[in-house]
Amino acid sequence: MKVTYNWLKDFVDITVSAQKIAGLLTMAGLEVVYLEERHGDWIFDIEITPNRPDLLSVIGIAREVAAITGKRFRLPRSIYKQRNNKNSSRRLSEQLKISIQDKTGCLLYIARVIKGVNVGDSPYWLRRRLEMLGLRSVNNVVDVTNYILLESGQPLHAFDLGRLQGDSIVVRRAINGEEIITLDGQRRSLDDQILIIADDRKPIAIAGIMGGEGSEVNAATRDILLESAIFNPITIRRASRTLGLSSESSSRFERGVDVQGVDFYSMRAVNLIRDIAGGRLILSKNTTKPRLQKKKIILHLGQLKRMLGADYGLAQTERILGSLSFSIKRHGNNLEVVVPSFRSDIKREVDLIEEVARISGYENIPVRLPRIVPQGVQEEVSFWDKKRVVRNILISQGINEAITYSLLSRDLINKFGYSESQLVLVDNPLTNQQEILRPSIIPALVSRIEYNLNQQQKDIRLFEIGDIFRRDYSESQQEKTSLALVYCGIDINPLYIKGTLELILKRVGVKEFEFTLCNDSHSPYLQKDFSLSLIVNNRILARLGVIKPEILEGLDIKNYIFAAELDLNYLFIEINNAQKQYIPIPIYPEVRRDISIVLKKNILFGEIVKGIVKGRIPYLIEIGLKDCYSGRQIPFGYKGLTLFCIYRADDHTLTAQEIETAHQKVLDILKTAFSAQQR
Repeated sequence: MKVTYNWLKDFVDITVSAQKIAGLLTMAGLEVVYLEERHGDWIFDIEITPNRPDLLSVIGIAREVAAITGKRFRLPRSIYKQRNNKNSSRRLSEQLKISIQDKTGCLLYIARVIKGVNVGDSPYWLRRRLEMLGLRSVNNVVDVTNYILLESGQPLHAFDLGRLQGDSIVVRRAINGEEIITLDGQRRSLDDQILIIADDRKPIAIAGIMGGEGSEVNAATRDILLESAIFNPITIRRASRTLGLSSESSSRFERGVDVQGVDFYSMRAVNLIRDIAGGRLILSKNTTKPRLQKKKIILHLGQLKRMLGADYGLAQTERILGSLSFSIKRHGNNLEVVVPSFRSDIKREVDLIEEVARISGYENIPVRLPRIVPQGVQEEVSFWDKKRVVRNILISQGINEAITYSLLSRDLINKFGYSESQLVLVDNPLTNQQEILRPSIIPALVSRIEYNLNQQQKDIRLFEIGDIFRRDYSESQQEKTSLALVYCGIDINPLYIKGTLELILKRVGVKEFEFTLCNDSHSPYLQKDFSLSLIVNNRILARLGVIKPEILEGLDIKNYIFAAELDLNYLFIEINNAQKQYIPIPIYPEVRRDISIVLKKNILFGEIVKGIVKGRIPYLIEIGLKDCYSGRQIPFGYKGLTLFCIYRADDHTLTAQEIETAHQKVLDILKTAFSAQQR
C-alpha cells in the first residue's frame, strides 16, 4: 500500500519527519518497504498483512499514525444536502429497479444517480495525488472513484446512465458462455460462478473486479449511476482467479470492506463529483443493509500485565485502544471493548493485548530473566518429543524424511507378500489406491525410491515415522508407530542401514542389543538369507535386510534396496528404562588394533561380539566390523572378516605390554570359540 506524507496530513496533524514516521510504523508492525521523496512530498510503500484490510487505505494508515504519535485522528466530511425536485426523484426511483438475485454474493448495493455532470480533465491536485501513487488520470468522475478507493479502501464504480439498457440494475451470476469486454479492452468469457452487474440486456461489469467497456464514463456522459457495494470475498477471489484478472478493487473486496463505510464514502464521492464536475444528486437507492452485530471483548488488566510483564493501567490502556477507534467502558479493573467494524482481525482478548503492545512500543516491554523453578524429578518426555529426537538423529545423518499416505492399493500390498489375514481393509474406499490401511511403511517408501530413480537420482536414503495397522491372531486390529528406512545407491551396502539402527540405539541410551537371522513372517518382503532381526531384551525391535528381487522386478527397479522397520512404541519403553550416567571425557589416548580372520559363513558378527564381551577383556572398550570379504582366496563355506578393537584405560596411558596381553585374549577367544583362523 502506497501513501503520501501530505495526504496523511489531511487526517492527522503530523509534526515529525517522514523518516520518523516510517520508523514508528515499522516498529508498530506496518513494515515500510521504502521511502521516496518526489516533487516535495514523501511516498511510503508499506507491506500490509492479509488480516488487515483496513490498512489498504490512506485513512487506515493515518489512524495508525495518529495512534503511535498521540495525535488526534479526523475523518473527512461527506454530508450532501439534497435540494432537488421531489417529484423528479420519485419518478426516477419508480423507474430504476435494483434486483439482487444472488444475496450470498452481494450483501449490500447502493446506487446514486447524479445528473448534469460535465466530464473533463481533473484538477491538478487530484491528478497529482493519483499519479504519485501510481494511477493514471482518466477523467474527473473516474478519478474521484479512484481517489475514494485509495483514501478509504471502499471501491466505487461509475456507470454512464444513458448507455444502460432498460430500467434495472441486476446483480446475478453470469450465464455460461456469456461475454463482456472489460475496460482493459479484453473480451472475457464468463461462467455461472462469476458474479456480474447487468442491465436488462447484458453484463455491464464483473462485480468487484472491473467494469465493462460499453458503460464507461466518457466526455459525452451527462448522467451517471454511482455504485457502492459489499461483495462476498470468496466469490470475488474465485472469479479473479478464474479470469486471471485482478484490480485495486478486487484486492480490497477479496479481503473484505467495512460495512459502515459503504454509504459514507459513496456520499463523500458525490460531494467531490459535485465540486469538480457539477451535477445534481437526484436519487439514492440501496438494498437492505446487513445487520451489524457489535463485537464486545472483555480485556482483563491482570491478563494484560501477565502477558506483557508490565502494568499499563486503565488510563493508558483506554487511551491506546481509544486512539484506534475502539469504544471502551470500564467494569471495575477490566475494560469492555467494542471492536469497530473495520477491524475484522480482532477476535479475542489476546488480540487487544497485542494492540496495546505494538502501539505502546514493543521496545518498551520490560526485559526480565525468566523465573527458574527447581525440578526435583524430571517429568517423563512426551511421545512426540521422543519422535522428534529420533527424527533429528536421522536428519543429522543426511537421511531425507518422506511423508506418504496411510492408505495403499491392494495391488501394491500383494506385491510385498502380505496375507489377507494380516490386513485391515477399508469398507468403502474412495479409490482403488486407498483400499488398505498400510501394514508397513516400506511399500510406499519403495515406490518413492522408484520415482526418484526415474528422476535420475543415484543415491537415495529415505525415512518416515508413522502409524501402521495390522490384524493379530485374535482378529483384533493393532495400530503401532513405526520408523521405516530405505536405502538405495551404487555406494550403499547393508551395513549402512544396520549402522543407522545402532546409532539410534546408542544415542537414546540403549546399550545392550544384538542382531540375529530373521526367520519370521512379519516382513515378507525381505530376502530370507539377507535379513536380520534387532533384538533388545529378548524382543524383536526391528527387522532389516534386502528387498526381494521379484518385488523389485515387478516395480521395474534394477537396483538393490535395503530396508528396515523399527517398532517405536517398544523403543520408547526402552528409552524410559535406560539408565543414563555421565562419564567424563577421556584424557588418556586410545589404541586401535585390526584383526583379519577367516571363519565359517554361518557365524554372525553379533555372536562374535557377544563372545568377546563375555570374555571381559581388560581395557577393551569397543569392537567393530571393518570389512567383510568372500572370494577366491577364501575357502567355500567360509568368509573373511576384518575386525577392529579399541583399547583404553581411564587412569593411565596403556603400555605396549598391556595392549598386547589384552589383544592376545581376543585372538584366543576367536580361535577357541569360533574356530577362526588369522589371515
